[in-house]
Amino acid sequence: MLVLVELLEEPSQAGDDASFALLDLIAEKEDLHKQAMSINIIEKLCYYLENNSVSAKRLQGILLIIAEICSKLEICRCHLMSLQVLNALMDAVKHESADVRIAACKCIKNIFRSIKNLSADCLSNDAVVLSLIQLLQDSFTSIQDAALGAICNVVVAFKAKKVSTYQIWRCNTACSAFKSMDSSVRLKINSENLIQEQAMALVCNLVAGSADYIKYAFAEECAILNAVIRQLKSNCATPVCVQGMFLLANIAAGDEFHKEAVLSAVIPSQEDGCTASFIIRFMQSKDHFLRTASVWCILNLTNPVGENSSLRIRRLQDARILPQIKLMVNDPWLDCKFGVRTVLEQCMSNENMQKLSCS
Repeated sequence: MLVLVELLEEPSQAGDDASFALLDLIAEKEDLHKQAMSINIIEKLCYYLENNSVSAKRLQGILLIIAEICSKLEICRCHLMSLQVLNALMDAVKHESADVRIAACKCIKNIFRSIKNLSADCLSNDAVVLSLIQLLQDSFTSIQDAALGAICNVVVAFKAKKVSTYQIWRCNTACSAFKSMDSSVRLKINSENLIQEQAMALVCNLVAGSADYIKYAFAEECAILNAVIRQLKSNCATPVCVQGMFLLANIAAGDEFHKEAVLSAVIPSQEDGCTASFIIRFMQSKDHFLRTASVWCILNLTNPVGENSSLRIRRLQDARILPQIKLMVNDPWLDCKFGVRTVLEQCMSNENMQKLSCS
């Protein structure tokens, strides 16, 4: 292992190849990850990482090695953060080589899995998010994929700083990325579903919370919300639909305006030219996560607290959504069954409240 690290100093092809040979050696081997830390290999790699004269191929290999070492063990992630490498990683995110940019995203993704550093607020750096968001418009889909994977982990670091993150997200870069996410002219490759799933998960995390957070899903003339709804109405992959429905569920947990927006999305209009809601199809799915996410959306829409709750329940009944809920009282998936029964209880509570108000 040390021999390969020493070869990184070689200016020839051997130095470039050494990084990938070391990567192959330690891949998926926790014992070698610990050994690499014990013999100060991480420090040596960080030294090369900060060396601007390193070739693109060698830099890519070094970043992938660091990402691999940080992929399993918390102790390795914490040790790496003690070396203050974020600035070097930000430079790598902006590198002219696409392979280096992807490797940097993988590195950031694994570093931000650190529970200890997140709890200590060591990773709350707006520059990290901004740099990654800018990659959402990269011409390479593989880079968009890598950036979204990193962003989904980074977002967790902003629980106490959501406003700052939202201000970044509202920028035109982010909205443009979501507008293009569902474009019919984009190339269809295997990773596109993963990109869309991660994009949905990212926004789902961002809008979780109070109405003050949810309102950002309506920014830029609802560009993000409209893109999500179009995805759900199309025949997109099940994991994408799962994240999309959890996203709508979070929005439906907001105020009356937010609930109305979600209700209008799940109930088909005459303009749509269809008679059944896509959410009914989701609740009939064999995928228990999709059923659960869909039920949770209805659960928030039927919350009896709110001046328009009775009207929403009536509209859900007329759209044949609540009758479908009633057919799911014995759903084999426990979380889904609990959600179904909570929906029915809320509907009964609302009905009883109406009777009391009329008496």
